[in-house]
Amino acid sequence: MTSDNTNEVIHKSSLSKTLEDAYIDYAHYVISERAIPDARDGLKPVHRRILWAMHQMRLNYNTPHKKCARIVGEVTGKYHPHAGGVYESLVRLAQPFSLRYPVVDGQGNFGSIDGFPAAAMRYCVTGDTLILSDKGIVPINTLGNGKPESDIDVKVLSYDGKINSASKFFNSDRHPVFSIETDMGYQLRGSFNHPVNCWVIQDGKPKLVWKMLSQVQKNDIVVLQRSKSLFAKNDLNLEKYWPDEDPKYSKVELPKKMTPDLGFLLGTLVAEGSYHKRMTVFGNSDSSYYAEIKRIVEQQFKGANIYENQVDDNYKEMTITAGKVKGFLINIGLADKTSESKEIPFSVLQSTEEVISSFLKGLYEGDGSVQYKVDKRHNGKSVMLVYNSSSRKLLKQLKIVLLNFGIITTKPIKDSRKDSYRLLVFGTESIRLFKQKIGFFSTRKQKILDKIEEIGPSRMSKTDYIPYLAQYIRDKYDDKFLRKNNFDRYNKLSVNLSTIINIVDKEDQLLLELLNDRKYLFNRVEKIKKLPEEHVYSVRVNSNCHSYVANGFVNHNTEARLARISTELLQDVIPEIVKFQENFDGEEMEPTVLPVKFPLLLVNGTSGIAVGLSSNIPPHNLTEIIDATIKLIDDPEATADDLSDIVKGPDFPTGGIIVNGMAMKGYLSTGKGPIIVRARIEVKDPTQDKPEATIIVSEIPYLTNKSNLIEELHDLMSSKKIRGLVDVRDLSKEKIRIEIDVHEDYSHDKGVGVIISQLYKYSQLQKVFHAKNMAFARGRPLLLNLKRSLTIFLEHREHVIRKTIQHNLNKALMRLNILEGLYIALQNIDEVIELIKKSENRQDAQEKLMKRFKLNEAQAKAILAMQLARLARMEVEAIIEEKNELEKKVEDYRDLLAHKEKRMKLIKDELLDIKDKFGDERRTDVRDEMDVYGDMDIYDMLHDRHLLITTTKQGYVRSLEIDKFRTQRRGGKGMTAVTLREEDFLYDVLVTLNKSTLLLVTEKGIIHSIPAFEIPEAKRRNARGSPWQTILPVESAVVKMVPVDRDSFENELYLFFVTAKGIVKKTELSAFSKVRRTGIIAINID
Repeated sequence: MTSDNTNEVIHKSSLSKTLEDAYIDYAHYVISERAIPDARDGLKPVHRRILWAMHQMRLNYNTPHKKCARIVGEVTGKYHPHAGGVYESLVRLAQPFSLRYPVVDGQGNFGSIDGFPAAAMRYCVTGDTLILSDKGIVPINTLGNGKPESDIDVKVLSYDGKINSASKFFNSDRHPVFSIETDMGYQLRGSFNHPVNCWVIQDGKPKLVWKMLSQVQKNDIVVLQRSKSLFAKNDLNLEKYWPDEDPKYSKVELPKKMTPDLGFLLGTLVAEGSYHKRMTVFGNSDSSYYAEIKRIVEQQFKGANIYENQVDDNYKEMTITAGKVKGFLINIGLADKTSESKEIPFSVLQSTEEVISSFLKGLYEGDGSVQYKVDKRHNGKSVMLVYNSSSRKLLKQLKIVLLNFGIITTKPIKDSRKDSYRLLVFGTESIRLFKQKIGFFSTRKQKILDKIEEIGPSRMSKTDYIPYLAQYIRDKYDDKFLRKNNFDRYNKLSVNLSTIINIVDKEDQLLLELLNDRKYLFNRVEKIKKLPEEHVYSVRVNSNCHSYVANGFVNHNTEARLARISTELLQDVIPEIVKFQENFDGEEMEPTVLPVKFPLLLVNGTSGIAVGLSSNIPPHNLTEIIDATIKLIDDPEATADDLSDIVKGPDFPTGGIIVNGMAMKGYLSTGKGPIIVRARIEVKDPTQDKPEATIIVSEIPYLTNKSNLIEELHDLMSSKKIRGLVDVRDLSKEKIRIEIDVHEDYSHDKGVGVIISQLYKYSQLQKVFHAKNMAFARGRPLLLNLKRSLTIFLEHREHVIRKTIQHNLNKALMRLNILEGLYIALQNIDEVIELIKKSENRQDAQEKLMKRFKLNEAQAKAILAMQLARLARMEVEAIIEEKNELEKKVEDYRDLLAHKEKRMKLIKDELLDIKDKFGDERRTDVRDEMDVYGDMDIYDMLHDRHLLITTTKQGYVRSLEIDKFRTQRRGGKGMTAVTLREEDFLYDVLVTLNKSTLLLVTEKGIIHSIPAFEIPEAKRRNARGSPWQTILPVESAVVKMVPVDRDSFENELYLFFVTAKGIVKKTELSAFSKVRRTGIIAINID
């Protein structure tokens, strides 16, 4: 149908057909462009684009790392518009616990097997951020040389208190800036994705997590470092700051290096000094203080004229008239500024701890004050330590410098009486640190400060505490000591820690010990602002954590380059060899497939979910895959069974043991199937000194979060779902090591065996990897078995080899053509030179050469492209020698193109070379049957115990040993069996043997089954218990519990049902011998 007025064509189509076509197009796009790997190179588009971009950036394995932000920017800007997942994909390519053979070499925090996420790709802070280093407490922008990147050699303080080397400085250009300020006035400004360490409740437990500045919300709690410090190691050389020599002041001497005396003088002058033209003025009413400053001036500036003036009876003033002295002071940062713009001189910030301490003593002696107060009503004693200033910049610097001494200060408080601010040292512990590390010069102030020792160390701070900790611990552990004693203040935690660690589990022990050691300052965020663009900076720290402390906050980032093995993926990526396509905006070209030299799809595996299908390919051992590939080259008719004799099964980067080895042939021949993976375990037998056996876990199943596993093991121990567990310890460092202590009553072979069997059953020490080797091949998704996957790789690689040979042949033929032309030119060199000289222009010369010597266009252009002098110097013999070599290569290339078997020989040689470079032993063992622990029966380990089990209307259940209830005599008052909440009542009560099986009948007529010993035992006799939903997926209330002896299921017994409406039903008991976890419908109830 065509419009009358336009050339537009309107096609009629049904809505359902349009939606169907759109859905099919969308599904195909997701499958091919996002989720499913290409069978030829084993890569998803995002992974291919990352590797290609890094290749284009020349980030080879032997070049320096680059910031991940640069890499991600290159990928998203040129090739991959879906920016959200690029960094996460880059991180995975570098994780040794995710990929069997990582193809990216990462530096910095790329996540961990504990589930900790990778650091953000670029963390940058503004230039005025003060970083702790061995060069001093310096603004981060002063570390570089003005270039975008520069080499540095600086020591910095990392988050764990260790001192590490920083080797690279980055100026990351201008970016939008986020600013946060805490309720104590600590500030940080940085790029939107700069991370801040936060203290949050996650899964019911307080944890340290990273939040980007753009994600931080008001009232979030951030973490600052205050227990470790770093200052400059050497006294600052001051000779380079001497002003130009003035004959007028030639006799005036200047200090050569920074000293504590000079630091004290600078602190005094920042607080009390003033300037008039070439003069520096100081005055004070404290005669001792005045005398000390005079002594330092005379010592540091020998030969300088000092004029003194007794202003009144109590106030004396000195004036240093030497302009040389004032010029020097200005050069070292003591600027002639108003009180509102004063700051700490840079020379002080770059000084040693001793010098900065002296500076602070002088600063506080001038503008600081200390008061001692006694509350007359409550006899409470307190010391108030205050610094007054009109300069917000000075106060901001002062807060960071004092924090490096471990001293906390409040947010600057506006003084309503004058245009200035008051900065208070906060808390008795901080005041005590000020006394120990800084102090006052004057005897009067120091005596008042000394009164801090009259205040006992047990006083608890109202604001310096560990949020969430007390409530979390007390809710988790019902213990009298925990209820009565404080432990969320550091002074109390250090005193009570030895008692508490005997109450809490191992995971919480580690948390408490870390908090007591690090003594983090927890501070609530009060202000958040989004600011205009500003230059931001960062440094590279040569450590695993890649972190540094600045403004009190912990900072870190990530860098990457290609791993060495990636060389085998990216050789000869040119349009003549692999197909290229336009990028998303048509401005760049990218390869649609990489010319990989080995079957990457199987070697590293991958996973993805698309529309209507999914892929979950496990990693395999490179040596085995290459051997199988060579087997297929040598014998194309080899069967799946032949290849599975070589490839034993998946080989996971985290090791472990595949225990259903008999199923591996089925998986390898079909491309799918369950793979049961267990942790690698060994048992340390009990000894006379340690009667408990220890189960040692050295490897865990692939894709298992170790932190979650540890928590799971603790839960199994505390809930007594697995009896006999005494302790769980995570001693992992570079390698996995989890120790599980077994009670000495269970430390015999059978007992340990049953416990291990239960650990496999109830924890992630055994997992099932559901393999499904789905990949995109020949234009559609295919399920690939081992042979088909290797065949597709060989077809691809043979195609690449053929295209490479053809490309080399074409280049050789082109060069031969040029050499033949040069040979003719050299045979007639004089005539050629003469002809070129007499030609009107280049085009005229080209035409004459082609006509005179019967040259083709390429030959003529090659001759004209050479300088005549160089052409004349060329030797005929060299041309002939190169020509003969090329003719031999051409012959070889044509022979290779004519014989496929020779091309396959090249592939075989490549594979053998890669195997020699990167091949290694298997990490994952494959066993043909379940090991000895798989069939152990827990019932063999249980002693007979009679249990009282109760369940309530609101769905709570608990068990308790019947021995907890004593026999009552006549007139006995009875004992409270369970404490119920309002409107709750008991549905059922029974006494049964712990080895019995309980059939649980719900209100809806569904039966669930559970061993009696798996019902959680109550810690207190009157506890109401645990919700059924935490034990089984029960959807309605359990109204009846039926105990059945295990052997009874084999007898001809029946279960008889009667409903409230009079409906009856009789069912053979054997029908309930194996009830699935979700239950079985026993009787329909309307």
